[in-house]
Amino acid sequence: MRDKKIYDWYIVANKEGKAFTGLAYRGYLYSDNWDEAKPLKRENTPILLRQPGTELIKTDEFGNIYSNQKSN
Repeated sequence: MRDKKIYDWYIVANKEGKAFTGLAYRGYLYSDNWDEAKPLKRENTPILLRQPGTELIKTDEFGNIYSNQKSN
C-alpha cells in the first residue's frame, strides 16, 4: 500500500484583506468576496508570499466549506 500524503489547504490574503482568486496576465487577482478564494497547497504559495503583507490562512479555520478540495 502506498503512503498517501495529506495536504493542508491555505488561502492567501493580501494586506488589504482580500483573498487570492487566481492569475491574470502578469498579475495576481484578489477579491473582497472570500467565496471566490482559490485554496492552495502550501508548496504552491511561495511566489505569492513574496508580496509584502500577504499571509496564509489555513482553510480549517473556515470550517468545512473547503473540506472536499481537489488538487489544481
